[in-house]
Amino acid sequence: MKKNKKYKKIKIIMVFTTVLLIAFVAVVGLYKTGIYRFDFFKDVYKKIDFQLSTNELNIPQDALSFSVYDIEQGEYLFYEGDSQLPTVASLAKLFAIDYALTKVNLEDVIEVNQEVLDLVPAGSSLANLKVGKYTVKEIMEAMLVPSGNDAAYSLAYYIAKNELGEGYTATEYINYFMTELSEYLIEEGYSKTNLYNDPSGASMSADTHLDDINRVALKLYNYDFVKECVGKSTFSIQTPQGEFTWKNTNKFLDKKSPYYNENVKGIKTGTMASSYNIVVLYKKDGKEYLITCLASLSDEGRYKAVQSAINTIIKYVVLLIILLFLLFPLYWVLLTSFKTNMEAYKFPPTFTVKNPTVQSYINLFTVDNDFFTYYKNNFVVAGSAALITTLMAIMAGYALSRFNFKWNAWIVAAFTSAQMFPVVSRLISLYKILGDVHLINTHPGLILAVTAGMLPFTIMLMSSFYDGIPKELEEAARVDGASRLQILFKVVVPLVKPGMLAVGIYSFLIAWDDYLHASTLIQTDALRTLSAGVALRYLGELSYDWSLINTISIVGTIPMVIIFFFFQKYMVKGLVAGAVKG
Repeated sequence: MKKNKKYKKIKIIMVFTTVLLIAFVAVVGLYKTGIYRFDFFKDVYKKIDFQLSTNELNIPQDALSFSVYDIEQGEYLFYEGDSQLPTVASLAKLFAIDYALTKVNLEDVIEVNQEVLDLVPAGSSLANLKVGKYTVKEIMEAMLVPSGNDAAYSLAYYIAKNELGEGYTATEYINYFMTELSEYLIEEGYSKTNLYNDPSGASMSADTHLDDINRVALKLYNYDFVKECVGKSTFSIQTPQGEFTWKNTNKFLDKKSPYYNENVKGIKTGTMASSYNIVVLYKKDGKEYLITCLASLSDEGRYKAVQSAINTIIKYVVLLIILLFLLFPLYWVLLTSFKTNMEAYKFPPTFTVKNPTVQSYINLFTVDNDFFTYYKNNFVVAGSAALITTLMAIMAGYALSRFNFKWNAWIVAAFTSAQMFPVVSRLISLYKILGDVHLINTHPGLILAVTAGMLPFTIMLMSSFYDGIPKELEEAARVDGASRLQILFKVVVPLVKPGMLAVGIYSFLIAWDDYLHASTLIQTDALRTLSAGVALRYLGELSYDWSLINTISIVGTIPMVIIFFFFQKYMVKGLVAGAVKG
């Protein structure tokens, strides 16, 4: 009785240890991949965060400031030009509208007079307003779509006259408006923006900052009337003075433009000599980005800069879709392992666990212990195959690299051709050879078969590492009296440790995941490795215990996941280093 209690305690400890290990691996994996940000897979796309690097964005060198802002995440993905204060140009109208919305209603009526129109700088962009009455909303639309300076002056005049009353000149009203606007900018935290004496941004002295532009653009875009007018290539209004139809200054909206992009939703351009600005809201598949380019030296430059950012975003989106495609099976296996078998069979399937349970893990440790026989066998076979493969690759790779036999080229050709044929094509002859030496249904026979399949690649890999080692080191050691074996193991091998590690990890992973060799060459259940054992024992003819099967998959995958997370950089380093010839 005491022994049974003791074993029961041990089993419980093993269950909880395994579950904790799985949880740890899962947490590490979720953190590494960023999946912890996902709300769930149906809107996973919206929750992805990424960073854009300077090298990935082809931003013209003449753009003083550039940023890509993830609206949903509330953070910059790319940001350059923090110390710059570019000319604001017509983007000043965004600040003027922001301030005006605190003073007037959209339905208020503005009476545009000739005195105001005469103040508009000659040659500047116009909405071509006529003397007459307009609503505040129409005036603001005239500021946003054609970037009408006449509309900006009319709005400033109206607000100032409402506050000062009659008796002032148009210039005095405009100056008053700009004084009040400047105080408003300071109060609202737009401390790096100076508009001076022009509400339209026509002053060369007026400048701004990325942070201020992005803030005001995002703020205004929350207004429905702003969304409506800035997102169209042409926009029309009906007034007592007749119909006005304006062409948007944003070429991303024009279908005839080479820069047309259906996913661009606004917002505004700003243009002055040698200072071409643009603020763009890019929306695709539920994700929104504010892309801002300030002070490009050409009209073409600003559009190309923004397009470069859009292309980079698209590239990341594609990569993330691929990532989700690859990771979803792992997520599903982990999820199912914590379901009851009844819930696992439910249709349509559930993408979350309503009543999570660890019963499958408990059963794995207490009811059906054949799994651990397969698990042990897997370690024996994979570990032995990896060790033998690495040792043989060390010596054979060295010989292939250093000894110039007349048949070297044929050896390399044979190794290369061996990789062209699938494992299945070799199994018949392999079965015959191992049968002749009585190694069928034995671990040594399986180890030899797996090792033989991995050797061609691993030998060539190790050979490439040796090729990168200067032969002068060996010649110096030979002068000092070292033998060939001493040179190999004391001089050369320490220099190719990354290659050895790469070969060892590769061999272990391949052997661990082997199914065809194990299922063909092993017939006794007690000798089977993990893949073959699970397939032949747990996958029934008529029904499956999906919860248990996925639990087995999770536990069986733990060694591979641990190796991947903790040794991937060494493996990549080894593979890359082996590809570089010295």
